[in-house]
Amino acid sequence: HNHIAIKDFNTKYISRRHFTKEYNPSQNMWYMRDGQWNDGSWNDSLNGTYVNSHEIKHLEGVPLHAGDIITVGEVKLRVEGV
Repeated sequence: HNHIAIKDFNTKYISRRHFTKEYNPSQNMWYMRDGQWNDGSWNDSLNGTYVNSHEIKHLEGVPLHAGDIITVGEVKLRVEGV
């Protein structure tokens, strides 16, 4: 289920389950993956998730750092702390 809802009022580029932010305690690091686990399988977003203008994939989990820009549809989010 979603913990954070992002609404893009001008377009329909954001999926209901667009990306996943996961914490890896052994590395003390947050990772971003495209899509979400739902009903027994992984579902990628339809329009992609980008970190610093690079499209990310669900299998590759991209580490997040302060200052990174996450782009989802027309919405941009800046990572302030990790």
